[in-house]
Amino acid sequence: MKIEREINLAAMMEVMWERGKKILIFTLVTSIFGLLVSFAIPNRYGAQAIVVMNSSKLGLRIMEKPVFNLNTYMNLINADATLKKIIDDYKLNKSPYKLKYPENLKSRIGISMISPGANLMSIYVELEDATVAAKVSNELAMQAIIVCKKIMNNEKEVNASTIQEEVNKRLVEVDTNRKIYLDMLQKNLKPVFMKRLDTNMTVLATYRQEKETLDGSLIELENQLDNFKTLFSGTALPRIIDTTRNIIMDGLAMESVRKMIGGNLDPSLISRLDFKDQTVNTGYILLLQEYSKLKVDYPARKEKRDFMVKRIKELETEVEKDQKELFLMDVQEQAAKAYFDTSMEVYSGVAKQAGWAGTTVGTERQDLVLIHEAIPKSKKVYPPRTILVGLVGSLAFLLSFLYFLLTDLYGLLQVTEPKK
Repeated sequence: MKIEREINLAAMMEVMWERGKKILIFTLVTSIFGLLVSFAIPNRYGAQAIVVMNSSKLGLRIMEKPVFNLNTYMNLINADATLKKIIDDYKLNKSPYKLKYPENLKSRIGISMISPGANLMSIYVELEDATVAAKVSNELAMQAIIVCKKIMNNEKEVNASTIQEEVNKRLVEVDTNRKIYLDMLQKNLKPVFMKRLDTNMTVLATYRQEKETLDGSLIELENQLDNFKTLFSGTALPRIIDTTRNIIMDGLAMESVRKMIGGNLDPSLISRLDFKDQTVNTGYILLLQEYSKLKVDYPARKEKRDFMVKRIKELETEVEKDQKELFLMDVQEQAAKAYFDTSMEVYSGVAKQAGWAGTTVGTERQDLVLIHEAIPKSKKVYPPRTILVGLVGSLAFLLSFLYFLLTDLYGLLQVTEPKK
């Protein structure tokens, strides 16, 4: 059987309003209670002091020992002995601080680098009293300055005899390296090698140019020889050629015929008389002579070219060897000079340090300066009451809403269906 229910909106809104009032009242009461409880938590105030480390007045390169950086003092400021003394002096082990051990105070202190390039260090302290927080911050800054002065005094109190021994040791190194460098310069054969290298390079360039010329002439001779071989192997140029001459053109023959016939000789009667003969081709003889000359000239030029190739390889080997020798000489000379310059630089730095030992300059290597003293501030940094009250109120609203939601769901589950 289908059950129909009517929804009364007015009754529903009334129920929701009742539930909302209860949730709002519970949330408000809980928030006020959280606010009252937060007031029971002691307030904390922060104070910050800033110190700067001056750069070394002696410079970094000439100092035998490295300059201390701010990280060194950051570790020394948090020393347990220093914190224990501050706890006793400012009675931080009593209410409202209750900091019995150095670890407790260390949790209230923040030491950090503000700007590594500018060597700025921040010393931040958080305590229940603003004035005490500022004093403790300044006290820690002064402790850092005191530690810095102690370190500088220790640097100043270096034994003078030890420094002088170091100076003498460095001086011996300088003299030794100077002697090695000067001996190397005196025995250096670089000018001889350089002159020989220049001569070989000039000859090598001349031979290479002549070789290129010979290569071109040999190619030309080879082409000519091939042409001559082709010419003499064919029939285009015969050695013996047939000749024909007319008797009229030969005076000796005319005289012989006249004597044989006797009397006067009519030229018209013998004008058609020709004589045939063979003779050596003059062009053939000339070309043969040129060919014979080329066959003799080609091996001579080839032999000269082979000699130049061999000589060029020898010169290239000599040039490469001289270049390597000069390179090694330059490296040895530069190495000796580098050792000498380095020893001179180290000796100069140690000698200057020895000159400054026992003077007031030694205390000026580097120092810490308090450039910004911590002052009391009225602004509270702990606890964050607004956030705390907001969290308590939100949690109360959520719990009350879930409570009434579950209660209504449980009531709905208990409703039974009406009887038929």
